[in-house]
Formats: sequence, C-alpha cells, structure tokens
Amino acid sequence: MALSGVICSMLMVAKVPLPLAILGGLAVGAFCGTFNAFIITRFNINPFIVTFAMLAIARSVAQAITESNPIRVNNEAFSFMGVGLVGGIPVGFILVIILALIADFAMRRIRFFRQLYFIGGNEAGAQLIGINTKKVRFIAYILSGLLAAWGGILSSARLSGAVPNAYIGIELKLIVAAVVGGATLKGGEGTIAGSMLGLVFLFFLSNAMTLLGVNIYWEYFFYGAFLIGVVLYNTFNSGRLSKRQRSL
Repeated sequence: MALSGVICSMLMVAKVPLPLAILGGLAVGAFCGTFNAFIITRFNINPFIVTFAMLAIARSVAQAITESNPIRVNNEAFSFMGVGLVGGIPVGFILVIILALIADFAMRRIRFFRQLYFIGGNEAGAQLIGINTKKVRFIAYILSGLLAAWGGILSSARLSGAVPNAYIGIELKLIVAAVVGGATLKGGEGTIAGSMLGLVFLFFLSNAMTLLGVNIYWEYFFYGAFLIGVVLYNTFNSGRLSKRQRSL
C-alpha cells in the first residue's frame, strides 16, 4: 500500500497524467503480487513468510526512495478520489463499496473465484478433481497485490499525497477483520461481505476505546487479544463439530 501510493504520487509530481500515474501504482502492486506468487508456487515456500518478507522489502523501498519524507500532490482530480463528495457521500467510500460488491459477487458466482474455497479447504482434494491449483493461487496473489495497491492509492488520494511510513501495523487489523467476518486461518471459509462487516466492527471498537479514554498504546494489545480469542473460539467449535460428526 505504501509503496504503490508513493510511486503514484511521485509520478504525478513528475507531471505524469493521473490515469497513467494510477496505472503505475497498480503495476507496483501487480509486480509484488507476481513475485510472491512465483516464489510461493514455484518453490512451495510458506506463504506467510514470503508475503511478510515482501512487506518488509516494499516498506524499505518506499522509505528509501523518499528518505521517509511525505510526498505532497497538488492535483484536484486525485484529491477528489479521496475526499470528494457525490450526493453527500465520499467518493472513496463509493469506490470501495462498488469494488466490494463486485468482489463479493465474484466469490459467490464466478467459477474461478469459487475454486479458491476448494483450494483453501483442501488443496490436495482440489487437485484430484481437476483444479489447476498453482494457476489459481498465482492469479490470486496478483489480484491481492493489485487490491493492496488500489487501497494505497485511494488512501494517498485522501491525504493528497503519500506517506512512506503509513499503514504500519494495518496487516494485523485486516487479519482481525477477516477472522471476525467469518474467515479462518486454515482457509476455505469467509466472504467479502463478512470481512467488510469485520472492518466496521473494528471501526466501532476503535471509537469505543477512544470514548472510554483507553490509552492509544493499548490499541494493538486489544486487537491481538481479540484475534487470539476468535481463533480459539473457532478452533473449539471446529473440534466440537468434528467430534459430533464422528459420533454420528
């Protein structure tokens, strides 16, 4: 997110037209996703390790090319994407909802995206029924990179520029939101709509902590504890369901 926002902002500062600057930011996300996909599918390395390493690499590049200095962009069209209003509703919010609706429909109705559930639930079984698991996973990582880049670009539009040190720690929030929304760390479950509701829950949780006067430094303590709690709850329920199925 940070690197894509930085590249997009740097291109606009260099007087590159907005559409091309956005494409440049998206290209960065696609490249990172492609690199992750190649390493993971070609060498069968743990996805968490590879993507976590890419996070560190992309963050370092974003800080190095800017020397950790924010990039200010004076472009009305770009700022409108982040803070503009249409009928009193923020444009950024509209774009996110449209994308979420498209993604939710795709995950429910389109064959390729439905295959992700089979692979997440049982990759060996998915291979046996004829799914090209490497191809599906490869494309999924590219799409993940593109979506992260788009998120970084929209966030930069909201700030009218890029902040290389932005989004530090956001990965934990997103994991918590996905798990709260019904996804499991084992894979094969979850929906886009559920993840969006998970984000809404975290928003209210953050506001509640602010209203209660909780020190901001405790915020990630609660996120981490909440994640452990939800995972333990899901694990307990899964174990209980398995015992019930065996008894039947």
